[in-house]
Amino acid sequence: HDPFAAGDQTPDARVRTYKDIINEQELQKEKDAVMRQVQKKMEQEKADKESGKRGLEGGDDAAGTKRRRWDDTSAARPGSEARSELSSA
Repeated sequence: HDPFAAGDQTPDARVRTYKDIINEQELQKEKDAVMRQVQKKMEQEKADKESGKRGLEGGDDAAGTKRRRWDDTSAARPGSEARSELSSA
């Protein structure tokens, strides 16, 4: 197929060139690779979630307790309400 045979006319859109075919193949390969990565990530998250459930069922207190942050002001401490009222005024 010679795209320049028609002169000034636009080539037919139904005609696929070598470049179009190669681009489609590269796009399909990239799409397949992304789908494999997504599938692998989903399986990994599922496995992590299952292993996390098993760890909590063991009764491990260290994993079940919530660690407090040093800047956490929401903890109930004596006088904390007074400080929050003063700072907001």
